[in-house]
Amino acid sequence: MKRTTLFAAGMLLLAQVAAAQLGSQDERLAGSGIWGWTYYDDNPIYSVSLSGDGATAIVGGSGGGVARVFVRSGRVWSRQADVPVGSGVAGAGAYSAAISGSGDTAIVGGPVNDGGTGAVWIYERTGEMNDRWEQQQPKLVGSGAGGRAYQGFSVAISWYGDTAVVGGPWDVNGIGAAWVFSRTGWVWSQQAKLVGPYSGLQPFQGTSVAISADGSTVIVGGPNDADGVGAAWVYTRAGGTWSLQQKLFGSGAAGRAGQGRSVALSPDGDTAIVGGPNDADGAGAAWVFTRANGAWSQQGSKVTGNGAVGAAGLGTSVAISSDGSRALAGGPEDDSGAGAAWIFTRAGTVWAQEGDKLVGGGAIGPAHQGQSVAMSSNGAAFIVGGPTDGDGGAAWAYSSRPAPSWVPVVAHSDGANGSRWRSDFGLLNPGATAASVEVRFHGPGAVVSSTTNVPAGAQSILRDVVGELGAAGQGALEIIADRSLMVTARTYNQAAPEAGCLANGTQGQDYPVVAASSGLAAGQSAFLPALVEDDAYRTNIGVVNMGEATATILVELCDGAGTTVAEYTRQIPPGRWRQEIQPFRYLAGETAMSGGYSRITVQSGAGVFALASVIDNITNDPTTVAMQR
Repeated sequence: MKRTTLFAAGMLLLAQVAAAQLGSQDERLAGSGIWGWTYYDDNPIYSVSLSGDGATAIVGGSGGGVARVFVRSGRVWSRQADVPVGSGVAGAGAYSAAISGSGDTAIVGGPVNDGGTGAVWIYERTGEMNDRWEQQQPKLVGSGAGGRAYQGFSVAISWYGDTAVVGGPWDVNGIGAAWVFSRTGWVWSQQAKLVGPYSGLQPFQGTSVAISADGSTVIVGGPNDADGVGAAWVYTRAGGTWSLQQKLFGSGAAGRAGQGRSVALSPDGDTAIVGGPNDADGAGAAWVFTRANGAWSQQGSKVTGNGAVGAAGLGTSVAISSDGSRALAGGPEDDSGAGAAWIFTRAGTVWAQEGDKLVGGGAIGPAHQGQSVAMSSNGAAFIVGGPTDGDGGAAWAYSSRPAPSWVPVVAHSDGANGSRWRSDFGLLNPGATAASVEVRFHGPGAVVSSTTNVPAGAQSILRDVVGELGAAGQGALEIIADRSLMVTARTYNQAAPEAGCLANGTQGQDYPVVAASSGLAAGQSAFLPALVEDDAYRTNIGVVNMGEATATILVELCDGAGTTVAEYTRQIPPGRWRQEIQPFRYLAGETAMSGGYSRITVQSGAGVFALASVIDNITNDPTTVAMQR
């Protein structure tokens, strides 16, 4: 007799909803004080920066020497504090600023300090209400500069604010450099001055800088390298020593693209985006690079935007999400200086524009929106600066709902030998604002859903979630939230001790929370390795369709030698999960196979995720095998 065992029993956790769907403008931050300053390439220089959770923003570029901090509650922003250029000022202005991923440390650059020597100031958020910003120590000025370097022209800081990088593009008469500072306790000290190999006379290294979350990878842009072609240099730290890892310049550039006018790094440091606003006579473009085993390579073709009016200068600013799947690029010259920003998303290695270009409402005059951009780590919140807006400069804040995430299998059902499968479901909201969450169960019948709110910093646990939704059976759980959450699920056997299924022996299993964007599309394949079918273990194979259309899936069963022993095709409606019980035994006749595998190929549809369960025949303990591409 066939045994029916729910394969998706277990713990699934600490998987953050990362992808996001294009949203709408939250607010225009008028009078942000980001009035333009003409210095390099006749562009106003200032910056916007977002914390990792997208709830704190800092805006730099005030000629009055002040960077401004804004905080978000829901979709409403308010000014929290003005962060002035601190002690040791000698004619400085707060022209650049960055905030740590944690949102508690800020760095402000004043490149014209002391007649063009330049400097930076570090601030920490303090106070009982966590609403005051205090300078940590006297200004930082890197040693070894050659002439007026304009240090602080660009700045970046690591996630917890322990490492900072400062660009000075006029060092040694335009060769340029970047300085790295690190913090021990509350004391900052210089760790390195970075100058990469260059072509031409004035590469202007340090025009842009970015840093990984752990502070061990830095990228430095030099848009005038090779007489305007431009480049970016990636450095890595081992101990306290920095070394050049690779010089990057993208293929497919049209003319003197100015690559390196802007740069951004994903928090893990393995994905970089480099903007070149002068590409194709000012249309502009961006290039994405990824790192594998210490080597960088270009990912796909250069990224360009649709809907531009005139020479937009796309790539003047860039930002990228933590998983490297979503990017933002600003084009401040679009439509005669009105400016705009473009969002791009990645499918595999192909980048495509998401939606229409973003142009914030309420602008006064040519605002040059897109002169700077920033994005939260999950790509769900972003901010676009316009330094010449007639209201004293402005910034436009946007947010989008995270894309739905899926628990591949949950249950409220009875199985073999008296087993009773139930699923507990948890939502942890690590953010500073409450989350609204819709939970949908895609089971044997109609979709059943319910909405709940999770307070800021709180966790909500739903016991027997399928039963609480008034449903029964086995299926997939879809989670739709208005902010990023940590999702947990545990499916377990609730049978009585005397049941023949050994209820006390089942411990559950781990498996990933997944998003539709991470699933397989038509023509793509993945593998389920290390499958067993013998006297000790049995294997079930399941597939969930997270897409919006029926998917056709080919499942090939292979033995350890690579021989296909059986195959079958299944059609899975959208939102449905289907499990094949012991296909190796019942379709291929395999009863003594210790090292088989399965290949899953999607013939039509998208958003398909496959996983297998290898089950102990004595204890019924299942182990999940998630698909691998």
